[in-house]
Amino acid sequence: MSRLTMISLILISVILVPGCGNLSPFGNLSPELDQRLDEIEGNQNTLENNQNAIKIELGRLQQALEIQGNANEVQQGWLNVRADGIIIAVFAVATIGMLLYYMYKSSKYKKVSTILADQIKLYDDWEFKEQVMASAWNTDVEKSIYKLIE
Repeated sequence: MSRLTMISLILISVILVPGCGNLSPFGNLSPELDQRLDEIEGNQNTLENNQNAIKIELGRLQQALEIQGNANEVQQGWLNVRADGIIIAVFAVATIGMLLYYMYKSSKYKKVSTILADQIKLYDDWEFKEQVMASAWNTDVEKSIYKLIE
């Protein structure tokens, strides 16, 4: 029973005693604190009004800059289009050049492989053909080599 009484006393004291020494649990503020809170609210309202005025002024300046900047953006846009077009053209020419180079190289290597395959056929040595096929095992071209030398 004494524990229950002790817990109830602690709960009542926690409820009735405020956390802040200047405030009572019933909301009775001293006149000095009430005046101080009014000053703080007034300062806060003044700051909010100044902040809103600055935001409005910044919005007006931004609109003015956007109007002035549109003419510059149009001119700059044409320069960017020209520069981008030149860069794209250079890369296109370089890509086409590389494609032509590799097409030339592949046709050259195809001719070489055809000539070698013809010479292997003319040599007509079964063991040599087996060695060629053994060297081509586990590659992706062994079927092509078989077709060329048979």
